Amino acid sequence: MPLFQRNTSNTSLFRVFLATSYVKLADAYIAEIGDTLSTFQAIGYEISDTPNFSYTDSWGEKKALTTAAAWTATSKVALNDCAKESTWVLTANQSATGNGAAWTTNTLEAECEALTPQFKNLQKGEVKTSTGG
Repeated sequence: MPLFQRNTSNTSLFRVFLATSYVKLADAYIAEIGDTLSTFQAIGYEISDTPNFSYTDSWGEKKALTTAAAWTATSKVALNDCAKESTWVLTANQSATGNGAAWTTNTLEAECEALTPQFKNLQKGEVKTSTGG
């Protein structure tokens, strides 16, 4: 059973963990295959929609790294002050060194950023998904 398929948690940490897991799998795929990215299935990322979010394989079939959305989470419901159909997007681009991907995140409205304050840090490589303890 895939790790993410049955978990319907909508906590901030969980959403950041899903995106971080995607980046790690995508980076491994890029390192092995070359400067290309492909579908969720091709990189080994398995995820199902939850009652509050749908996840989109925005990249599509195997193609060279260019500035394009790769992973998108869209809210199915309003979440506090964050509107229904708000999106969290990871964008992949060729890195400045020419090896691997450079990841960026979309700029969320303040109401949505408050739900996932660490999401913007994915592009900086600063997100830690462990809560310790």
